[in-house]
Amino acid sequence: EDTLNTTDSIEVIEKRIKRIKEWFPHIVYYNNHTGGYFTADYNAMDRLIKTMKDHGLIFVDSRTIGDSKAPAVTRKYDMFLYSRDVFLDNSLDKNTIRHQLKEAVNKAHKNGYAIAIGHPHKNTLEVLRDSKELLQGVDVVYLKEL
Repeated sequence: EDTLNTTDSIEVIEKRIKRIKEWFPHIVYYNNHTGGYFTADYNAMDRLIKTMKDHGLIFVDSRTIGDSKAPAVTRKYDMFLYSRDVFLDNSLDKNTIRHQLKEAVNKAHKNGYAIAIGHPHKNTLEVLRDSKELLQGVDVVYLKEL
């Protein structure tokens, strides 16, 4: 019902952002996780990012599509962009999730940090809960701590 569409006006986006801020008064980051089609549309992203900047929000790009316009638009508005490095649970197989988590740990060691995104699926949560050994040598932190 409240999914952003590429044809939404800046007024519609503004109304949506205001409603989200009512629901979550301390929000800092915004993620359009199901919006690969939206993030591939430069004009739609331009309206969203401009509105976010006006409201002091930071976009987190899930990179659900290879042609995301988020990097170009956030540069235009001189805004920092957080982007996903690893997606944990494209598959709900625990071994695959564990492999993806290991990939995130490797990227964190190499780059100093990695952003891993997943869903609160039972298997994902169980793998995270049981990954103390795998996560040794990295600090699991909130985005605001990067």
